[in-house]
Amino acid sequence: MTVWLNTGHGIKRMDDLLPWLNENRVLTGEPAFCVNQTISMADFIRLEPGSILQIDASTTHAGRIFGPNAELRWALRGREFDVWVIRETPEGSHDLGPLSHREVRYYCLGKWKPGGEPGTGEFKEGYLSVVPKYPSVSAREDDRVYVNVVEYFPAPIYFAAQENKTSANERILEMVAVLNLPRVIGSRFCGVDAGRTSDAL
Repeated sequence: MTVWLNTGHGIKRMDDLLPWLNENRVLTGEPAFCVNQTISMADFIRLEPGSILQIDASTTHAGRIFGPNAELRWALRGREFDVWVIRETPEGSHDLGPLSHREVRYYCLGKWKPGGEPGTGEFKEGYLSVVPKYPSVSAREDDRVYVNVVEYFPAPIYFAAQENKTSANERILEMVAVLNLPRVIGSRFCGVDAGRTSDAL
């Protein structure tokens, strides 16, 4: 199945970033998550439905709010932020398309280690002194947090099959053009969970 992708881009002043995020976060759907990156750390949290997002625009330099339907993304450039709303849209109201897509998992650092008391524990990685804090997810021992990501790539293109329609040289140029298309031309985060790589096989 092919889809069309809208990557609406804008520029926001520092004072306008937080109002823009709170106004548009409804587009992501629920559950929604936020990754806020500063120079020294990255906060990764689950957003409560209807809650007001609190981000210090003077310290953030990049981040994203995402859910099953869309992703809001921002990146600091000078004294302003580039912002994007990345979502699938109906044919005719798109930036990119038609596209094929697939959902994949990207696993994060840290395996779940239960604590001494029921319901307690934390993600640990043997060779790291600190593992990032993740949103609350249901995890078994040795599970890793993973982010679900939708990847978009060009829809299949079929070569001309009949010699009388194109010359050999034209067919070669067509094949070269298709082979030089980027494999993935866009992506968006869409969810968070925990599991093991063997679960995805």
